[in-house]
Amino acid sequence: MKTKWRTGVSALTVVVLAAAASGCGLWSGSAEPDPGKPADPSPAPGDSAAAREPLGKYDPPIDITTVRAFDDSFKFVEGESLDDNIVLKLYREDMGIVWKNQWSAKNYVEKLNLAIASKNLPDIFMVDAGQLKELSEAGLLEDLTAIYEQYATPPVKESLGYQNGIGLKMGTFKGKLYGLPETRDTAGKGNLLWIRKDWLDRLGLAVPKTIDDVIAVAKAFAANDPDRNGQAKDTLGLMATNGLFDSSGLGALDGFAAAYGAYPGKWVRTASGDLGYGSVQPEVKTVLEKAHELYASGALNKEFALKDGGKANEDVIAGKLGMFYAPFWAPYWPIKDALTKDPTADWIVVPPPSGPSGEIGVPEVQFTFHWFVVRKGFKHPEAIVKALNYWYDLSLENGSRYAKFSELDQGKYKGMGLGNYSTLYISPPDISMKNADQLLSAHKSGDPSKLTPSAKKIWEDMKIPGVEGWTHQKVWLDAAPIVKRIKPNVVVDEFYGAPTKTMAEKSAALGKLINETFTKIIMGDKPIGEFDAMVAKWKEIGGDQVTKEVNEWAKSR
Repeated sequence: MKTKWRTGVSALTVVVLAAAASGCGLWSGSAEPDPGKPADPSPAPGDSAAAREPLGKYDPPIDITTVRAFDDSFKFVEGESLDDNIVLKLYREDMGIVWKNQWSAKNYVEKLNLAIASKNLPDIFMVDAGQLKELSEAGLLEDLTAIYEQYATPPVKESLGYQNGIGLKMGTFKGKLYGLPETRDTAGKGNLLWIRKDWLDRLGLAVPKTIDDVIAVAKAFAANDPDRNGQAKDTLGLMATNGLFDSSGLGALDGFAAAYGAYPGKWVRTASGDLGYGSVQPEVKTVLEKAHELYASGALNKEFALKDGGKANEDVIAGKLGMFYAPFWAPYWPIKDALTKDPTADWIVVPPPSGPSGEIGVPEVQFTFHWFVVRKGFKHPEAIVKALNYWYDLSLENGSRYAKFSELDQGKYKGMGLGNYSTLYISPPDISMKNADQLLSAHKSGDPSKLTPSAKKIWEDMKIPGVEGWTHQKVWLDAAPIVKRIKPNVVVDEFYGAPTKTMAEKSAALGKLINETFTKIIMGDKPIGEFDAMVAKWKEIGGDQVTKEVNEWAKSR
């Protein structure tokens, strides 16, 4: 029951939001646009013939107002900014699209809510699920159904239609498409288990294959001086963070919970056949008992409740932690920093260990949390699709303009994260897995001649001596293939709709109750029986009603 906001492309910054308030006082009366009239898929009269093509240029150029989120990960060359940079220049030159930022802010959520409340919407902008539902129901967004079908290029349709079109379905209300999903690479969202192999060897331990093994190894790492510094109990066995089971974060215990068939934070199919909220299912009680066992033994950081993923990973970098759940790219950070500090550390990666049933579970992480929308009444609603077409034509290797992009990306703008510069950014959800397949095949055959340019670049990076080359090898030859191998074990979140009425109203209170109770049980401040009391209270203060609404949604699909 959470909505997540993401700003930087390279930094993967994620912030938990409350669902948009439904009582914002949106437009009403005679000024309200007609919600029943779909957007005309044809450009405005007077536009050039080229403007009527999926990649045709507007001549004369058109202005499009927008708003942007940003964070400290954004980097620019001297003289450029979010408002004036090379990517925006290319949009002007190639497409006749002139992006104009009304504002940009780190506190994007608050600013956007103010814009909604003050009736000052830009032409094209990004929203979360709650805002999408609210704005579409108020008749304030253009119906993009015909526009999408007419203008979207095959690569764009392939990305936005990923996983049987779930993202598009989430952007559709009463048969009308109002939001185009912001797709991202999915490979970086599933958590694998990373382990200090040198610690295992020093303690004479085998690589853990089951969750019981993980618990035993974590306790040994905490108690038996695996770093051999002569100090007892100054190391940790397994990472935990204040996000607990939130699978969007480094060090989340979602993989640990999944071994017991528990999926906190996700809607899962219960024995009755109905959808139930994972955080209140009976399997979670066992997970909390085991997590408390680890905490009491000293295997978890005593201050985990105060640490987000960034702070918790300081233990990895300092050489004080032996295992953590993290995505396939963990060698890039924090492991690379750890190896820079101690080159003798030997990190390996394994699939999430199996549970008592002998099966492994892999919690799915939703591949989109945001949608691009068009303000009702904007003269050029088709521009939203044309802009996405252009981004792919520019940034994908089979795009007609890719040579231009590659020259920039590997030249003056190397390491800048050009995706952050683009007003509308999408990425093929399976792009990393495609690169991984190529690289593994080339590694086995010794023949890199068939690699695409991006895979070829990684191939060359893998040859760099020392930590740098090791990092790329570990990500692409060891970890990425595991992501593909465990894909059949992925357990999907069965609810992918906009927040229900009660969810929007009660989400914060329900989430606080769950998180506080989980934390207190793990830390031993509350007995395990408190879980049952929490479930009863959760149901009473809104959980039962949310569950009813979610199941009504499921039956209506």
